[in-house]
Amino acid sequence: MSLDTEHDGSNPDEFYEDKEARRSKRAWRLFWMALGVFLVVASLPVIQDRIYKWRSVGDARRLAVWAQDQRLRAIQERLAIRFQIASLDSERVAIAFLGASCRVDDEKTFREIDRKPFFDETQYTWIDEQNAKKLELKPSASVACIDSPVIQPDFNQQLFWAWLPYQDLASKRLDRVTVVRYDPKTSSFDFQ
Repeated sequence: MSLDTEHDGSNPDEFYEDKEARRSKRAWRLFWMALGVFLVVASLPVIQDRIYKWRSVGDARRLAVWAQDQRLRAIQERLAIRFQIASLDSERVAIAFLGASCRVDDEKTFREIDRKPFFDETQYTWIDEQNAKKLELKPSASVACIDSPVIQPDFNQQLFWAWLPYQDLASKRLDRVTVVRYDPKTSSFDFQ
C-alpha cells in the first residue's frame, strides 16, 4: 500500500479536490477584499472634496425649514417678518423679527421671535458684497423683510443667502456654494 491511500480510507482524488476548492475559495476571498480596499481608498479624495458641500447643504436645509416655519408663523399672525443675518461668536446666525409691515422702516416696530445659528465661520464665509464681486455672484441679503400676503402680496421680493468654504474663495471655486432662496411666487424657501 502506498501512503496516498492510507488517509481515512478515502479516495485520493477527493482529497486533492478538497484542497483545490479551499485554495480557490481563499483566492476569491482575497480578490474581493483587495477590491473592497481599493474602492475605499479610491473614494477618499472624493469624500474629502465633497464633505464641505454635504455639511453646508445640511445647514441650508435646516435654515430653510426654520425660515419657512417663521414665515408661516408671521402669516398666521398676519404680520411682516424680517430676517437679519448676523455674526455672533464666530457663528453666522439668522434672526427673525415680527412687525406690522415692511413699509414701516423703523426697527423698533419689530420684535425678535427666534434666532438660528446655521454655520461655523471658521470653516465657511458669507457671500457679502465684497465676496460677491470677487466671485461675480449676486450678494447675499443681510437684512430682508417679507410682508404678510394679507397686507401686501409682492411677487418681486427677493431673498438670497449664500456661503462657501473659505478655501474656495481664493480659488473662485463655485461648485461648493450653498444657497438658500425665498421664492415669492410659492411663498416658500428652497436650498441647494
